[in-house]
Amino acid sequence: MKMDKKQWTILFLGITALAVFLELFASFDSNPDTVPWTQYITTYIPVWIGIPIVISFAIWLVVHFINNYAKKKFKF
Repeated sequence: MKMDKKQWTILFLGITALAVFLELFASFDSNPDTVPWTQYITTYIPVWIGIPIVISFAIWLVVHFINNYAKKKFKF
């Protein structure tokens, strides 16, 4: 299945928005059966693996945004 840029953008941003919405919903829902990702991660991934991954992801995300803003000539 070949998608053009517009289709890919709609699909990618739609999935991203859904994931963020579901995580926020799970975080604020008072029902104990609604489990957010953070609870799954801290339950099933040991801290010595999880924390380095979270820190690496956070650093990568900041660098990724800075690089992309720099491509758009955004001044820091």
